[in-house]
Amino acid sequence: MVKYKKTIRLKYGNTNCYLIQGRKKNILIDTDWAALLPNFFRLLGERKLKVQNIDYLFVTHYHPDHMGIAQNLIEYGVKLVVLDSQVNYIHQSDYISSFVKLS
Repeated sequence: MVKYKKTIRLKYGNTNCYLIQGRKKNILIDTDWAALLPNFFRLLGERKLKVQNIDYLFVTHYHPDHMGIAQNLIEYGVKLVVLDSQVNYIHQSDYISSFVKLS
């Protein structure tokens, strides 16, 4: 049985990002560079989506091209979920104010 409604590819720069729409919650997989925040919002608008449609963010790995707007999304209420094995890879230069740690 499929537990999600659909997956939407969100490419607004160089990184492939995906919004997985569940029945109750939505998960964004990866972001792009921090400077591309306006592109992200433009693409959401084109797809008739809002940042409020995103409940969780999973970052596959903590390089700037995959976690660039993570803090911006946190400020909009998106919860960043971090695996316990990833915590040490969040660099000090990549400011993250809060996250949910999965152990």
